[in-house]
Amino acid sequence: MSGSGRLSLFLSTALIYDHPDTMRIAIDARALQEGFGGRGRHVLNLLLGLSQRESDLEFIVFYKGIVARRLLERSGGPFRGRFQWVKVNSELGSASENIEIPWLLRMHKADLFHDVASTGVWTGRVPSVVTMHELSGISFGDAKKTRQHARRVVKNSSLVIAVSGALADEIEQELNLSRPKIRIIHNAIDPTYNERDGEKEDRAMRERIHLKGHYFLCVTTDKPHKNIQLV
Repeated sequence: MSGSGRLSLFLSTALIYDHPDTMRIAIDARALQEGFGGRGRHVLNLLLGLSQRESDLEFIVFYKGIVARRLLERSGGPFRGRFQWVKVNSELGSASENIEIPWLLRMHKADLFHDVASTGVWTGRVPSVVTMHELSGISFGDAKKTRQHARRVVKNSSLVIAVSGALADEIEQELNLSRPKIRIIHNAIDPTYNERDGEKEDRAMRERIHLKGHYFLCVTTDKPHKNIQLV
């Protein structure tokens, strides 16, 4: 991933970090573990983008396990200087995180906490920003439980980031949240997907997998809210 690609990725996904003064921002990167999914990828690209942006901001990265650090180091991000790595023992969504996270925030003098995984963890007196990725549980799961959890998450946050306009509308309607508290920041396309091989390589690949004409590719998990039947 090129430096310019990471920068554009950051500008698309992390506008919330624009601030004129020096701040210490804690980022919950615990979703970035071995076998990580979409939220882990979101964290990875967020950190890669931040590493390429020149600013006076300082970042405290809460991680669990060595996988996150090794993965990021292999990805080429210059995570030094402004990045402080803090290991967390609590699992995402566990009861113990409501004790450990506030303690770590206080100990490392964080000014802001970014709840990237939408766990709604208690942060004590440190304000938090939450990224909401979906509310699928309301339509495809335990609606009451999902709605209660989501309301608690957004209520405890100073600002809510929605990854799409449709999700912002859903948050406003389902959770009765004031629209000024919601900011829409779309997920960016990883720059690696914009890289193309030459025509010769494309032709060889098509012949190898017996692909003719145009095609539609869907890469997802087999879960009800993904609506695979429609695809």
